[in-house]
Amino acid sequence: MGVSPRPQLGSTFPRSRSIGGAAVRSGDQAVTAMRLGFASALGDLFLLTALLLAVPMVASLLLTEVPLRGRSAQTSGPPHE
Repeated sequence: MGVSPRPQLGSTFPRSRSIGGAAVRSGDQAVTAMRLGFASALGDLFLLTALLLAVPMVASLLLTEVPLRGRSAQTSGPPHE
């Protein structure tokens, strides 16, 4: 057994029994479980946000342009300074 790549986890989570000749550390299992849970939650959040943003994006493409009051659709001459 070599030096632990994460000594702070080694002191917090002691080594578990060896299973099938390979020592499995409960600290690595906990970190892996947290990473998988976080990745799953972020993936779900991304999909939900993409769906929520698709609705206003389509709505903005379907809006018609309405000219401002006092301005005509076609102006003649250069703009006033």
